[in-house]
Amino acid sequence: GAAPAAAAASGELPEGWASTLDAASGRSYYHDEGGGGGVTWDRPTAAAPSVAHLPPLRVGWRRHRDAAKGIVYYHCAATGETSWDRPAVVVDGGGS
Repeated sequence: GAAPAAAAASGELPEGWASTLDAASGRSYYHDEGGGGGVTWDRPTAAAPSVAHLPPLRVGWRRHRDAAKGIVYYHCAATGETSWDRPAVVVDGGGS
């Protein structure tokens, strides 16, 4: 879908990934924040294994981790809104 392309174009990592600088090599590596086992030297282009099964986020929302509490929250920069609950895409049931 468009979400990974949008993340790549903006320089942001796909959902669920974090980067860490390896002091020995001076290179960044990428790891799955949710402990899904994903670790790679190559910049990821899709959601991390720990979040790949979740429904997509609404446009404009990003997943963050509260450093003090170690838990995930969501933020929409356009509205300033934050949420502890995942703001998933609302699918229209197509009513009659």
